[in-house]
Order: sequence, then C-alpha cells, then structure tokens
Amino acid sequence: MHMNRATFLLGFLLVLLCVLVYWQTSDFEFVNFDDDRYIINNPMVVRGLTVEGVKWAFATTYAANWHPLTWISHMVDCSLFGLNPGRHHQVNVVIHAANTLLLFLVLVGMFGLPWRSAVVAGLFAVHPLHVESVAWISERKDLLSAFFWFLTLLAYERYVHFRNIWRYLLVCCTYVLGLLCKPMLVSLPLILILLDYWPLRRIINPREKSKGSRQSHGHLKTARVCGTVSTRGLLLEKVPLFVLSAASCVVTVIAQRSGGAIVSAEMYPIGVRVANAVVSYVLYLIRMFWPFNLACFYPHPGSGLPVWQVVLSFAALGFLTTAAVTKARRVPYLAVSWFWYLITLVPVIGLIQVGRQASADRYTYIPLVGIFIGIVWAIAGIVERERRRVVVSATLTFFVLGGLAALSFRQTQHWRDSVSLFSRAATVTKNNGLAYYNLGCALHEAGESVKAREYIRKALDLLPGDALHYNSYGCDLLEQGVVDMAIVAFQRAIRSDPRFRLAYINLAAAYVRAGEKQQALQILRQALTVNPNDYETIEYLKKIESGNLAQ
Repeated sequence: MHMNRATFLLGFLLVLLCVLVYWQTSDFEFVNFDDDRYIINNPMVVRGLTVEGVKWAFATTYAANWHPLTWISHMVDCSLFGLNPGRHHQVNVVIHAANTLLLFLVLVGMFGLPWRSAVVAGLFAVHPLHVESVAWISERKDLLSAFFWFLTLLAYERYVHFRNIWRYLLVCCTYVLGLLCKPMLVSLPLILILLDYWPLRRIINPREKSKGSRQSHGHLKTARVCGTVSTRGLLLEKVPLFVLSAASCVVTVIAQRSGGAIVSAEMYPIGVRVANAVVSYVLYLIRMFWPFNLACFYPHPGSGLPVWQVVLSFAALGFLTTAAVTKARRVPYLAVSWFWYLITLVPVIGLIQVGRQASADRYTYIPLVGIFIGIVWAIAGIVERERRRVVVSATLTFFVLGGLAALSFRQTQHWRDSVSLFSRAATVTKNNGLAYYNLGCALHEAGESVKAREYIRKALDLLPGDALHYNSYGCDLLEQGVVDMAIVAFQRAIRSDPRFRLAYINLAAAYVRAGEKQQALQILRQALTVNPNDYETIEYLKKIESGNLAQ
C-alpha cells in the first residue's frame, strides 16, 4: 500500500487523538473489577515473564478464560513495570492507538479513500463506548484481539490481491494469535466473506467485470475488483479458518464451564436470553448515538424486561435487516456494515449467558466499526455530489469527533479508581448490586468502614439469591477482613440452599475470625444434622473443640 503524505499525516493525527484522550490513565489505579484477579493477586502474573508462567498461560482456564497471549502480555508488563498501574494503562493506550492506525490502513488498502477511512478510524478512536476497553487494564484481551483482527484483515486484503500460499498462511497465523488473546474473533471468517462481497468484490456478475478495475455502485466508489471466485471456492478457502474458530469455541465453553462463568438455564431461560439479546442489539445502537450515562456494569433484568421494549426492538431489527438485504445489490455497504454489526456481536450477545451483565460497552469495540463504515459511506455519498456540502460535512465531522473525544475524556476519568468507577455505576444504573458490592469493598480498603458496610449490605439485598454466589461474596469479604458482612453473606447462602455444606464451614470460619467460637460450633453441629457424614465438617468441628485451630 502506497503511503503518501496525506495518509501519513492522517495516521499521525489519529494516533495523537488517542493519546490526547487516554494518556490521562497514566495516573490511574488498578480497580477491584478483575484487575485484582488477573494481575495484583495472581502470583503467576506478578512474577513476570517466566518459562513456568508461559506454560501456565497455555494450560490454565483460570478466571474462566483461556487466553494465553493475554496472560503473557500482563506478565511482560509486570517484568518491565512491576505493579505500577500507570505503566500498565499506558500499554493499553499504545495498543489502542495501534489498533486505530491499523484500522485506518486496512480501510485505505481496501478502498483507497484516506479521508473516509480516517473518519471511520477517528470514530473508533474516540467513541465513549470504547473507553471501557482502553481504560480497564483487565480488558487488555479486547485490545490485543482487535489488534490481530485488524492485522488479519490487512493480511487478507494483501492475499486477495496477490494470492499465494504464504500470504494465506499469514492470514491463518494472525487469526490464531487473535484467538489466543480472546475468543470473540470466532466470527472473523464470516466477516471475510462479507468483505469478499464488498468492498473486495470477489463475488460479482461476470458482465460487471469487463467494466474496468475500478467499479462503483451508484455514486459510491469501491475497491478494485480482485478477481471473481465461486461461492464454493470462497467457502472452501475459509474452511481452515472455520476449523480454528470451532476449536476456539470448544475450548472457550470448556474454560467457562469449568470456571462457573456460564449461567444456568434455570436462572436465565432461553426466552429471557433471546429477549435480552434483541433489546441489547438496539441498546448498543442507542448508546452509539447517545453515549451518556455509561457504566462498567449493567445488571441483567432477567424476566423483568418490559414486553414493549422487546417488541419494538425486534421490529427495529427486522426493519433494518430487511432494508439492508433488499438494498444489498444497489447499496452494498449497507448490508455489509449491518451484518458486520450483527455477526460480530453474536458471541457476546447473551444467548450463551456468561456472567450477570445484560450488556457491556466493551463488547462494541469491533462491532461498531461496521456501523461507522455504513454511516460514513452513506454521508459521503450524499455530500460528494456538491462541493458546498463537502465543506459543511467536513466541519460537522470535526465537531462530532471533537465532541466524542471530550465525552470519552470525561468518561475515562470515571476509571481513575474503584470508588470513582462504582460510584458512577451505582449512580447511572438502577438496583446495581455488583456496583454497590465493589464500591463497598473499595471503601473498606480506603478505611471508610461505616459507608462500606452500608453499601455491602445494600448489595447483598440486590444480588441474585443464589447460594453459590452468596458463598463467593462471603469468601471475598472474609479475605478482605469484612467479617460481619461475610457472616451475613454465608447466612444468606445457607437460607438459599440449606444443604450447601461449604457455606456452613465458611460461616463457622467467619465466626472463628470474629472470636465467636461457640457460634462456630453451633453452626457445624447444625451442618451435621443436614449432612451427617460430611468428613470435612467433622474434622473442622474436632479442631475447634480441641483448640487446635488458629484464629
């Protein structure tokens, strides 16, 4: 790809824009939202890059994930910077800037239109929905996987113009590296087929091929024709990529099930999941146009979604999909941009529910690129007919990018520390138990015990009444030294499931920590009435009675 002066200047400005918005994170802290599990309290990562650590990265499903390259990147950070959070943040910013530049180069390579490509990359660089992916250290996996997503697109664009086995192997290699960072890239083979249709135009009517190497659909320029290939040929070409995608799906499901991250069908039945998925597709678009009141966690509504929201969302999706399909031949960018959005969100839309969130801003990091392309190409097709409109459009683009950059700058500040992050989430969302819980834990660590207990108690009232989760919250609180709240959590776990043996043992341990030995003995005896032959409970009871248990 030829890099002229304008292309170089636009690329430099895009990188500068990323730095201006996000370099403030150099002064930010780690947050108690996966940063503790992924980095601070993870001995394999804290040690830095070691042979043992690399082996662990490829073998582990820790934190319900299998993303070895992401673990290795955190190890490298710890080798270079220790636990200096500002440096870890700076690496995120550098990767996001690289992603922005790569996206720009991919679009220029496919279209040869640097100004349109720069606007799309600019929207990607500064949209507030992308703040979470950049300002959250634990979302390194999002940034790294996107880096290899765009590298794969760049390699693929080179391959379709100059086809040989080595270029194809490069496509496969970059794709594998992306999957080793985050499995969300499983949809990439389908996106390559979309790009074969437009802009690469490998699927065209033979009569159109004779019209020249530079084609247009209406008034909209597209990339040069790359040589037609049969549908069967295109699918066969993607078979190795689909195999890699399927393998990644299998490994991911195994990792998430073993880590308990996949929520059961009893808690969120398939009807609830479909309804939430339909609404989430529309909500992401609304947030794209109106990026206010964003939060790091949006509680899942369960069966509480209003029927009218589901019906209207389904109707909107149906209308937009029908419009994209019916206009695909005349205006292909609409179909490609829309199906890019739909397809890339499928792995995280909640049909397989992982975690308790209804949606997450970070999930839009790659999907919104499709929508940005559609919007920019649609507006460009209108304004390029008249010079005066071009000037107006350029001015509006400047203000839009400037406004989005200002909003992202402000949104990024909420990620300064855990108290700021979860105070914001609790403010802009309703009944957000996780926000109150993490806020309470952060306040306890900051020494504000009274406020901490208030928020933790409120969180336990709002969080799902599942014994396993109450037990997990109790263990976390006990580890942090919030013993009285840990006792409350274990008691609720037992009320949710009176046969849950671990909750009895943990509650007894909490009473021991609180110096209430008789209460601990009473709980263990109660546990034996439910599970009379439980060896661990019997042994723990003997230790407390004999006084051999350190408090």
